[in-house]
Amino acid sequence: MTTTPFRAPALRLTVPQFAGVAAGYGDPGTIAVLTAGQLSRRRLLIRAVADQARARGLGERAGIEAALRLLATAERRAPAAATAVIGHPYVAVWAQRCLRLLTRSAPDGADLPHLTSIAAAAAARAGVQFTLTVPARDGAVGLPTLGTAHGLGKGPVRVQGADEALIFTGPAARVRVPAPLAVEVPGWAPRRDVPLDGFSLAIEDVDFYRDCYPWRPRGRLSTEDARRLGDLLGEAWQLIVADHPAHAQAMRDALRSVVPVNPAKAGGMVSAAARSSYGSVATSIPADPAAMALLLIHEFQHMKLGGLLDLVPLHHSDGTARHCAPWRADPRPAEALLQGTYAHLGVADFWRRHRHRATGRQRRLAEFEFGYWRAQSARAARTLGESGELTVEGAEFVGGLSETLRRWADEPTDGAVRHGVPELIAAATVRWRLTNLRPTDAETDRLHAAWSRRVDPVADPRASDVTGGATAGPAVATGLAALIRQRMIDPGAGRPDTEPDPADAAYLAGEFAKATEGYAERIARDPGDDDAWVGLALAMAAAAHAGAGAMSTMPATVRALYARIRQTGPPAPAPTPQPGAAQGAGPVEVAGWLASGLTADA
Repeated sequence: MTTTPFRAPALRLTVPQFAGVAAGYGDPGTIAVLTAGQLSRRRLLIRAVADQARARGLGERAGIEAALRLLATAERRAPAAATAVIGHPYVAVWAQRCLRLLTRSAPDGADLPHLTSIAAAAAARAGVQFTLTVPARDGAVGLPTLGTAHGLGKGPVRVQGADEALIFTGPAARVRVPAPLAVEVPGWAPRRDVPLDGFSLAIEDVDFYRDCYPWRPRGRLSTEDARRLGDLLGEAWQLIVADHPAHAQAMRDALRSVVPVNPAKAGGMVSAAARSSYGSVATSIPADPAAMALLLIHEFQHMKLGGLLDLVPLHHSDGTARHCAPWRADPRPAEALLQGTYAHLGVADFWRRHRHRATGRQRRLAEFEFGYWRAQSARAARTLGESGELTVEGAEFVGGLSETLRRWADEPTDGAVRHGVPELIAAATVRWRLTNLRPTDAETDRLHAAWSRRVDPVADPRASDVTGGATAGPAVATGLAALIRQRMIDPGAGRPDTEPDPADAAYLAGEFAKATEGYAERIARDPGDDDAWVGLALAMAAAAHAGAGAMSTMPATVRALYARIRQTGPPAPAPTPQPGAAQGAGPVEVAGWLASGLTADA
């Protein structure tokens, strides 16, 4: 029986290397360790697939043994060439998919024969002469890192490798691809590489296993689209090298390909990274190089952290979505919050430097984005630190990124940003709590009984369940928050197309008492108006209203109690009003009553 020739070396980061990644970066030695860890992981995955296939009697039928022998030969002949294939990002995606299929109750081994395509690609790159039968998908054969032969017909395809060419012989056609296999010929779509400073980045639009992202991958790009994407990547890379040399060095050593994906809606801009595909990121094609640079840095942060997590456990989360991630409308588990915090550290870093390059409105936008993501990332880091779900190493890691954010907090920003960002953060926090927290029925009953008896409340914001609302996905600023954001970015903008809501207009004019009354009236008309609840919380805080604490920390409890009071009616008048007793039934009065009984540590 053939054994797989793969062994995993012991890999470990030094203390300074770990600290460098935690700070947001990572020197070449650090990236080399992370990349070596991923290569070892892929070798072990291939070994696991082979072992599972043999255990189920599928090895010979799928060509596993022949593929492993050819892989071993390629490694002996040209280790670097074979390693480029074994380390290909989508080899891991394939292997994990295989293992999931093989562990089901009725495995069919459908993905197993792709190992022969992996072996053929390694042999072709290593210059090994071979003949191998490989599977076809809809008449196409994909060789990872090289390209796809198509139009071959349904059924197995014989692939012959020689010094001068690759020859694919299928039921319907024969395709001959001359060396170096990088030129498009009839029946052959090569992977296209974009030459950059010191390395090349592949446009990955042919690999069969690139569909591991939330966004659907695009098919083969037209020559025009590929050229446009290549130009954007080249210009974005120049920007990254000039403004973000630490990120550039790390990317040069680890990033190998970009997968073009379709955005959810026309004109949208999306990007993604996957734990299973270290070395590659996915992105739609943005409008300008700066946007591309931002997407690359953001997703590379995810990729880098994924590599670290495969070497060092940073959390012991049970996967429950319970935490507020400032960039999401829904609760997130600890690992997702950690990933998002680290990625947005990169986002803040991009804007931190880009604001010195941008001019006009783009400069104001950059100032805002830096101030906003610096503050939100710090908030998310605090949430992680208080979660109780970090390992010792995880606490050190979060401490390192928090220290970077603390240093950045000393950098001056625009005055409007310094004033407006805390308002936006407060608005986002209130909206998240309204959407995702629900006071327990027992808590609402208890508070309503106290209200009805006209006695002091004892309110505890922690007596709520994290339920998650109907909205999932990125957090979006609406209502007053959108207007505050617009005021920071375009302080001299003209009048909007539509008149702002009177309460919003009063808030923006600094008339906070009037705004408080206006939002309360909106809530009375529609208690489900989240924008009004958010506006009320901000207005009460700005007016230093006694109930502002309750509106900010427990808005869902205020709303639940207010709804119950509307259903049952106000309490009977008390002969002698008690301190803190309810004097009305509006949301402002309910918040004020609850605030009078907030626990000291709330």
